[in-house]
Amino acid sequence: GGQVGEEALIALASSERGNLSYLKYLDLSDCEIDDSKLKRWGEVFRAHECPKLGSIKLSKNRITLEGISGFFKTLEPESLPELCWVDWKDQEGQEEVGDGGVTQKEF
Repeated sequence: GGQVGEEALIALASSERGNLSYLKYLDLSDCEIDDSKLKRWGEVFRAHECPKLGSIKLSKNRITLEGISGFFKTLEPESLPELCWVDWKDQEGQEEVGDGGVTQKEF
């Protein structure tokens, strides 16, 4: 894992040259992502559609259920049309809820 800086996410979201259209799978496990940074990722995906991205792995971060909800609320339906799987298990300081942290996108 590593860190994803807030400044990098802001720059990527505002960039006209960010090309994420090739992504099919994104593993952001153990990258010290919290609810705020996850919302920034939502802004990135709203600004730069990822038509092929089917799954995102977010395990071992600091994301709450509210953070996951905020991420999806930030997106537009066309932002991630193929996204069907988000793994957010094993969040630091959080108890697992529901199905253990695997979410399917629903708009």
